[in-house]
Amino acid sequence: MSNTKGTDDLPNLYSQYMDEIETRKNELNLHPKPIDSAELVSEIIAQIKDTANEHREDSLKFFIYNTLPGTTPAAGVKAQFLKEIILGEEVVAELHQLTL
Repeated sequence: MSNTKGTDDLPNLYSQYMDEIETRKNELNLHPKPIDSAELVSEIIAQIKDTANEHREDSLKFFIYNTLPGTTPAAGVKAQFLKEIILGEEVVAELHQLTL
């Protein structure tokens, strides 16, 4: 695997996060760690946008419940995606249903 960062590394971030969730659950009896990585949130958003993605449902839950608010890099990416949804530039049916 290359040491350069690029879009090819993004799915790896999600896989690493899933591995970390399993380790925290099984070995430490802990809930998933909050997400503060802009890169991981970007991968999660890409999976949400891809309605055929096998990880879409879990990605939506991680986006809503595990992404830190505030001034973290992840919060900035989340805010931008939510802005796109509010402006109608992106549509996420599950989020639209929550607002009805």
